[in-house]
Amino acid sequence: APISGYEKDHEIRFKNIKGCGAEAEVRQQKARKLINQYLFKTAFD
Repeated sequence: APISGYEKDHEIRFKNIKGCGAEAEVRQQKARKLINQYLFKTAFD
């Protein structure tokens, strides 16, 4: 599936902060989960 511009931007930003280590990775995953929950919720409201 094609990646949206938002996600591509996210990937670039993620690569930029990747040097910060595992902590940043965990934060990124939490943020993505929250975004997904929000999108899912609003999609069915």
